[in-house]
Amino acid sequence: MIRFTDSEIQTLRQRAKRDPSVVEQLKKECEPVFSRPITVPKTAVATWGGFYYCSDHSAPLIFDIDRPKEHRCSVDGHIFTGEPYDGSWWSRRSGMNADAVEKMADLYLITQDIKWAEKAIAILMAYAQVYKDYEVHGNIPCNLSGKAFAQAITDSSFVRRLAIAYDTLEPLLTPEQKEKMREGLFFPAADFLMQQRSSQLHNHEVVIDSAIAAIGVVFSRKDYIDFAVYGDYGLFYQLDHGILEDGFWIEGSVGYHFFTLQNLFSYEKLARHTPYSTLSHPGILKMLHMVLHLLQPDDNYPCLNDMGKSSGGIAGSGVMEFAYSQYHDPILLKALHTAYKDRPRRSLDSFFYGDETLPDDPTPDQPLEKKEYHNENGSGITILRGNDQRYLLIKHGPYGGEHDHFDRLGISFLSHGKPIAYDMGTTGYGAKMHYQYYKNTATHNVASIDGLNQPPSSGWVNRFLHRDDGVLLDVGTGWAKPYQRPNIFSLTEWDEEVYRGVTMRRRILWADRYWIDLFTVEGADPQRSIDYTFHFSGERITHLPGETPCGPINQQKPQCYLSDVTSLEPDPASLLSEKKAVRGIPVLFDCGGVTAAAHLFSNGHTLFFAQGPDNPGTTDIPFVIQRQKGGSALFLTLIETYQDQPFVQSVSAWMHQGAIHLEVIAADGTSITHILD
Repeated sequence: MIRFTDSEIQTLRQRAKRDPSVVEQLKKECEPVFSRPITVPKTAVATWGGFYYCSDHSAPLIFDIDRPKEHRCSVDGHIFTGEPYDGSWWSRRSGMNADAVEKMADLYLITQDIKWAEKAIAILMAYAQVYKDYEVHGNIPCNLSGKAFAQAITDSSFVRRLAIAYDTLEPLLTPEQKEKMREGLFFPAADFLMQQRSSQLHNHEVVIDSAIAAIGVVFSRKDYIDFAVYGDYGLFYQLDHGILEDGFWIEGSVGYHFFTLQNLFSYEKLARHTPYSTLSHPGILKMLHMVLHLLQPDDNYPCLNDMGKSSGGIAGSGVMEFAYSQYHDPILLKALHTAYKDRPRRSLDSFFYGDETLPDDPTPDQPLEKKEYHNENGSGITILRGNDQRYLLIKHGPYGGEHDHFDRLGISFLSHGKPIAYDMGTTGYGAKMHYQYYKNTATHNVASIDGLNQPPSSGWVNRFLHRDDGVLLDVGTGWAKPYQRPNIFSLTEWDEEVYRGVTMRRRILWADRYWIDLFTVEGADPQRSIDYTFHFSGERITHLPGETPCGPINQQKPQCYLSDVTSLEPDPASLLSEKKAVRGIPVLFDCGGVTAAAHLFSNGHTLFFAQGPDNPGTTDIPFVIQRQKGGSALFLTLIETYQDQPFVQSVSAWMHQGAIHLEVIAADGTSITHILD
């Protein structure tokens, strides 16, 4: 056996006797497959798992293992039939088979009860009878095709799980079974995946490499190992070139940062005792450290680009247990103690791969350090932190490819443990609203031209200063010059012509209890609209005099999803100038018991208020959109959050020698002046 040494196996069996909960957990997770007849598709009928979403609500369908032709919406119970849902059901079913085979092998390993091994071997043999003859199929955007599934990466995860199980069960197999599994399943899968791997930096290639390499290690196939570990675009190549300067994975999503580590570590669970391990690469520990900088006050990760709203926190991905057992790094130890402060340390990762006991936290009274974070040449992320769990993330880094969103200079803001103006992430990739709504510039807290998507670009930092009146971040992005996109899949979902020659600049002055946002746009076509968007998590409680219902903000995606639209026509007296001070218009939102006050300086803009889908799309959040024409625009907002009484009584602004001057009158009557140039 390669995955565990003899002494490790004995330790696991002793652990299982002392704490049988892991055996019960494995049994529970295997039961749906173990208790039913073996169900393996005879032909390549499994389609994309991303199709298993309601076409009306973009919400996931409810999977029923006993109903392969009935698929119920999780919102209204509507039953969907036929394709693509039936094929997507098969994708889920085969995925369950692979998961169960791996866990049944683990059950046999720690209990030595042969019934688990027998069922796992029978399922392996069933796939060995059919896999080789599965037809290649898929045609999924940004994905290469699969055989057992519609994606090469899903085939990879599937066959890697089966290879791990094979490693455990190999002593029980007959020579005939071994040959059938090698020639009918594992070698055809590895040969197929070698053809499918692309010459790009991407989580897909890490997943594919991890599967080919796992098969290479289990079956002593040096050709597979050389290709997937040491070759161009193999695992070492991905680690050398796919990790940004500060340790963030090149695709710019916390979800895919962890997904990459998960798949790498799935291979390492086999390879760590062999010469073919990648754990010596310094970038891995750098990745683990970097992502801890991004933690929100609630110990969850921010929703950046393609990922869901709930990250599961430090323990959610399972990588920290394995990582600590390999590196015994004090920062990872602190992270694990943080993860388990409110939950028991009881998971399959901690049981099989974690140290049996964690050393005591040397500084138990000091929480995991969450500091201000600023990076210019790697991830391009700045995080500003304040009292009352205030957290502002600004995204000004390079484009990350397929899983990035088109929101350079976008922000996410939390306060008092609540999301205030945050990145919604996305839904399932096969759901209508993924491309139609969530992935678009105009559904992020940033400016857009005609509601269309920014083309790929990279941001830059003009200034990052600690001043007497707060922290100033001055960042920009633009499309005046051609941009060299990274070597990653991407679909063209943007408009090059509309943004050509446009530059955007965002200056944020962080004063803790409030922050000032100055967003400027230059170089746009004067006939086009510049829309500056904010969406808030909660309910708008201020309605302004003169608001009138109006038609749609835009008939095209994503703004066509906005409803209950009202508008407020431009006020000539609101123009910022050197002649007189203009007072900001406070608009209040109730964000789950936290009041967010947005003091708007309309500066001659048309104001729109609307409701738009949250994530999930069955609930709504309020949008505020300021629209300007004329080729350039200046948007100025002060945002304050509080639970009891506001700190800010009023805000006024004026121009002087090209700079914006703001006077904040506090509730106690004191005056604070800020200058943004």
